[in-house]
Amino acid sequence: MDDLGSNTVALDTANDVAAAALQTDGLGCHAGKERLRSAAEAAGMSDTLGQYAKDYPQGPHDQPQSMCPAFGSLRVGLRMRRTAMVLS
Repeated sequence: MDDLGSNTVALDTANDVAAAALQTDGLGCHAGKERLRSAAEAAGMSDTLGQYAKDYPQGPHDQPQSMCPAFGSLRVGLRMRRTAMVLS
């Protein structure tokens, strides 16, 4: 218990952690559809993307708005309004 010097690990400071967080690949959920698609194709996933395109055709309302809280609130509000109209 006295010999902790050989088993200690240096902890990162908050600045080191923040700097590491900024050094990402930039392909998060806000990178854009085309950039994510090109990254997936570069990773060898073009066959999978082609199969998804066949299985799930894109229409005008098939955008990934589920990640947007504002759109979700709008959708719920419109659904409540529609339900109230039917019930009245």
